[in-house]
Amino acid sequence: MKHTQQLSKLCLLLSLFLFSLSTHAQLSGGGDLNPDLKAPQKAQEKWMDLRVGLSVHWGPSSLGGKEISWSRDRKIPKETYDNYYKSFAPTKFNAEEWAKLMTRWGIKYMAPTAKHHDGFCLWYSDHTPYDMENAKYKVDIMKELSKACKRHHIMLGTYYSNLDWYHPDWAPYNFGGPGPLIKKQDDSPNLERYFKFFENQCLELINKYDVDFIQFDGEWDTTYTHEVGSRLYRVFHKAKPEILLNSRIDIGRRSVGKGNHLYMDGLKYAGDFQDRERLVNHGNNVTAWLDHPWQAWVTIDKKQWSYNKTPQLMESDELIRDMVGVVGNNGNYMINLGPRPDGSFEKEQIALMDSLGNWLHTYGKAVYGTRGGPFYPYKGGVSTRKGRDAWLLVTDPTITQLHLPALDQKLLSAKVYGTKQKVTWTKENDQWVFDLSNIEDMGPVRVVALHFKNKVQLSAIKKVLSTYEIEGATKLTKEVTVKYSSISDAIEAPIQLEKLLGDATIRDFSFESTPEKKPSIELDLQKERKVYGIEIHRRILKLNPDMKQLQVSISNDGKTWETIWKAKKLREKWDVPFSITDMGATIQGRSVRYIRIELDANKPTTLSFSKLSIYTK
Repeated sequence: MKHTQQLSKLCLLLSLFLFSLSTHAQLSGGGDLNPDLKAPQKAQEKWMDLRVGLSVHWGPSSLGGKEISWSRDRKIPKETYDNYYKSFAPTKFNAEEWAKLMTRWGIKYMAPTAKHHDGFCLWYSDHTPYDMENAKYKVDIMKELSKACKRHHIMLGTYYSNLDWYHPDWAPYNFGGPGPLIKKQDDSPNLERYFKFFENQCLELINKYDVDFIQFDGEWDTTYTHEVGSRLYRVFHKAKPEILLNSRIDIGRRSVGKGNHLYMDGLKYAGDFQDRERLVNHGNNVTAWLDHPWQAWVTIDKKQWSYNKTPQLMESDELIRDMVGVVGNNGNYMINLGPRPDGSFEKEQIALMDSLGNWLHTYGKAVYGTRGGPFYPYKGGVSTRKGRDAWLLVTDPTITQLHLPALDQKLLSAKVYGTKQKVTWTKENDQWVFDLSNIEDMGPVRVVALHFKNKVQLSAIKKVLSTYEIEGATKLTKEVTVKYSSISDAIEAPIQLEKLLGDATIRDFSFESTPEKKPSIELDLQKERKVYGIEIHRRILKLNPDMKQLQVSISNDGKTWETIWKAKKLREKWDVPFSITDMGATIQGRSVRYIRIELDANKPTTLSFSKLSIYTK
């Protein structure tokens, strides 16, 4: 039976869903198994200052022109794939030339796929014969890159796959299973032996080539555990305390779903920075991870990461705007290229990267060493800041009047970047309005330089918080109605509800459904409102151990619903941002009338809240 009632305890907050500066120590480090271990903040800040990096997916598989690793035993027969190393002759690979190109492109750090899922190693490894020492053309690629990057002041890291489809000790066997060069033992697969191999190889990369960070990948198999990742995090930080290890050293991403980068538990799972992997322009909502170091990991070819004979390349304006949107969202931008089998880059990709480099050499002051803000991403652009300076980076060419929240900071001047041309700005109520109509064509991004009296800070959180008890919520609850899939007999009648709220021993009891497989609660705000997010407090006494998924959906007509958030792990509280992504920038706030919260469970269970808050205007 459907029931409609007033929501018993509802908080309406007027707020922007904002970043915070206080979460650095909470969202990175060794997790719950290494609570006192984390990378030095100085190392994280140094990496964040670099802002623009290069990823290179490369190896013998480039001879086949299909995706590295993923084509093995699929698009390319296993035997053919595994024998590519015998023909791999990157005679045009020149680390010095690569470093010069990176400098030209504005690249400040780089990471090649030292070992991808196919197990081939781009260095001379003491722990496997499946490496460059046995390739047709013998060159230690990691050694050469290490020397060249040091000469050109480029930070060198590496990609390393947690799993290894070639190695007989990894399990499960996938994409063709073990290859011929590593002898399969009687007790293979043997994970204990494999993880020692994993450890030894990474220590080689740290000790022989002095890598500053490692991008792990391939933590999705259940044979890779939280305990294994936590132990390896400790081992590698002992070898080099300042090394940065991405969050895929542990299983935080897997715990919330491979595509979910927002709700990883940074207190439980290890990692010093986060990779948000996408082909291109998938967007990255970063607000939930705040100042936690992260990077967008994007490939210039929209179809493939490694060498592709028929790539679908980004446009130059698209590449620049994508990078700007990520940096304004307080992230690093790592662009990926797939070299040819001979070690050279395609001319079209060089030209695209030159366009990025030319832009960065002109406007780099607004990118390198900056942090996102002081304004949070807005429709058509972002902002960055450093010291007493800030920059508006406007990616929408149609904007002539830019309206942004007024800051409690004294703005001294606004000028077109690199010129003395003033940009007129006025204050209207609680907004600053910048007149962009007289700015001449600046290419894909218009840049306005702002200078402040003091060091620029993120805009302060401004919110009005009103907590309504049932007797004081008359006006509010006349505006908001709630439809339940069911409701517990304990709180069905309003008079009983008032009594419950008045009893301190059960004060956290606000709403509870009867046991169902898919209990839900639906809020009708009566009209479309700009909602920035909701905050769900779970009733602590109700653990809901059979929960499969909690999800939030929105609608404007009550018929067509869009699911905007999902969670698969129990928490005492969930923060659910309402946002959209425009040109790589995250814009907070969605116009909605209906909000539905639904629990999917393995067997009948209750949906229970102690408090529900809505952030709105």
